[in-house]
Amino acid sequence: MKKRNLIFIVLIFIFASCEDIIDIDLNSIEPRVVIEGSIIDDKQVTVKVTHTGDYYDPIEYPAISGAIVTVTDEDGNSEILNETDVAGVYKSQDMVGKQQTNYKLKVEYDGEVYESESFLPKKLDDWVSFFSIDTMDFGDTSFIFTRLICGFNDIQADTINYYRVKTYKLDDSLKGDGTFEIFKEVDLLEIEGRQVIPIRTDFQLQDTVIIELWSINKDTYDFLNTLAEIAQVPGGGPPPTSTPANPVSNITNGAFGTFSAYSLSVDTTKVSIIPFK
Repeated sequence: MKKRNLIFIVLIFIFASCEDIIDIDLNSIEPRVVIEGSIIDDKQVTVKVTHTGDYYDPIEYPAISGAIVTVTDEDGNSEILNETDVAGVYKSQDMVGKQQTNYKLKVEYDGEVYESESFLPKKLDDWVSFFSIDTMDFGDTSFIFTRLICGFNDIQADTINYYRVKTYKLDDSLKGDGTFEIFKEVDLLEIEGRQVIPIRTDFQLQDTVIIELWSINKDTYDFLNTLAEIAQVPGGGPPPTSTPANPVSNITNGAFGTFSAYSLSVDTTKVSIIPFK
């Protein structure tokens, strides 16, 4: 279990659903197509298509307009996404995410075809969350920190499902961008008959916190885990000074980016003094 505070250098990867390893000369790279697509249960499909910049000039990511973006589900239903008022952002009109369904993405641009696919897992509804206040002693000094406890009632610790927990304060306009925790069910601890995952946080007493529980697939979990190891040194330190050589992509034909399908449930709780045992 590691806290994932990610700083993205070349481009923003959010998820992945298969494992193509791309060797990149990050000293200076020609612009590549970047595809960032997501589909959530009961939500429309959104796909952003851009170009990369040079590694040493990563500020601008020019939008790609005029691409043909198609999403198809496992039942053969297909839709060409419309480009929105935001250049390079494409969105479905009719197609929305459906749990336990596989989706395929195809992007056609400048004579090239880029493809991907992702499975949308079932949402987990039967869970609870609460915070506890804990202390850690170093010699004569005590440090106080908060711990988020997510408890699950009806899952088995030996099953293999995967989750992402995203947390942010109620008044956080950025909604905790870049801060999350990932785990699989075999990581759970059993306390008083309930499977739980404890997550250390930086929230303060009486903060009201939004907790998003994302059900993700194994490939997405592996991608996030790999990306965190590239972008952050062990133990929660800053990103390494050396450039990452092998970021992961689930897009074919040498494109960067990800296409991810996931389900989402949300809880709201207040940080209070509950001892963690």
